[in-house]
Amino acid sequence: MRRTGIVLFLFAAVLALASCRHETRKPEGKMRHILEGRTTIYQGEESLDFKIVPIAGITSWDFHTHKGGSTNKRQLNAYSYLIRHPVHGNILIDLGYPAVTAKDPGEYPGFPASALMKIRMEKGGQISEKIKRHGLQPEEIDLILFTHLHIDHMGDIRSFPSSRILVHKTEWDAAMEKGRSHGYRPDYLQGLSPETFVFPEGSPCGPFERSLDLLGDGSIIAVPTPGHTLGHVSYFIHTGGQSFFLTGDTAWVEENFQVPVRKGWLPHRFVEADREAQQDSLDRIHRLYRNRADLLIVPCHDGKVLTDDRLKPYILQ
Repeated sequence: MRRTGIVLFLFAAVLALASCRHETRKPEGKMRHILEGRTTIYQGEESLDFKIVPIAGITSWDFHTHKGGSTNKRQLNAYSYLIRHPVHGNILIDLGYPAVTAKDPGEYPGFPASALMKIRMEKGGQISEKIKRHGLQPEEIDLILFTHLHIDHMGDIRSFPSSRILVHKTEWDAAMEKGRSHGYRPDYLQGLSPETFVFPEGSPCGPFERSLDLLGDGSIIAVPTPGHTLGHVSYFIHTGGQSFFLTGDTAWVEENFQVPVRKGWLPHRFVEADREAQQDSLDRIHRLYRNRADLLIVPCHDGKVLTDDRLKPYILQ
């Protein structure tokens, strides 16, 4: 009798496991991406809308942007990135310059940036005004992320007092401690209370040893790319139809990650916070470029982004 009871118990357990296996369904999302061994599944039923928003034109020398560059002028841009997520709402990555830049770049970003490059921003060109032309108010931005907190990436932050701010802890600490001599404007950050994050161990993503799925659905994955700043972050964006990689200032222009080649002597020597780490991060993005033909890699300041036929559908003027 006891043996019969054990047999019946084991039989019931097998049926239960089979039932669970049968009821397990594949995610209903439209997207499944393989990142060199890691599967990232976006489980939303609707696709994300991703847009690249040019904020200001910048004219510099080609030899500043990459080693071996010419003495010709190079057209660059400052960009912000807008994501409309069907569940998590409206998200911005990087904020460009504030309104005052249109009137006086000497005030913001100030010296030495305003002396080394010509910055042109139209009145109303800041991201908080640009989104209004497309039906969004600043208070409708639910989340703001940053590649890093240099002056040309966080300038309009005061226009979003009600938005949730999420930034890498190392980057926030550096911005508050190092100040203007290191490319930051802590006076623009005073009084803010952002949420901070760190990268967990054992979370590789492609060529990157760590990563963080920020929304938990595979749509925005942050990876550490230190070097330009100590807490610099890059992002995979998966919309459901296309994959992007936002390099941040690890790569100013396409030559940086395609060759790969570092920035010119002056920025390499005096702007990069950790030159060895910067080269390592750049090498990892180069591997991504070589191995992921499906991925659209977006360098952070290249003017060619606006004329790239693959990226044109994602430009929001």
